[in-house]
Amino acid sequence: MPSTDPADNGHGDPFPDRPPQYVRALLYEYRFADPGTYVRTGQWWVRQLEGLYFPRVSLADFPQVAPPETGPLPGIGRDVRPLRRQ
Repeated sequence: MPSTDPADNGHGDPFPDRPPQYVRALLYEYRFADPGTYVRTGQWWVRQLEGLYFPRVSLADFPQVAPPETGPLPGIGRDVRPLRRQ
């Protein structure tokens, strides 16, 4: 039966013993691999690090960094190059 818990992503709790002390988010650009790369590596996707999306933050610091209902978070995209459009 499917879970009704919105936090359940189908993979279970990745931190069953202890939650992480800090989290951060990095921004990657994904694109399909070219045929030669796929043949050599078996990888369908190629990803390139674009930069920091959200800085390292602890649970205690999170309300100061991202207060609820304030709109876009300060600093997001500051260290990120614009995505290339093809």
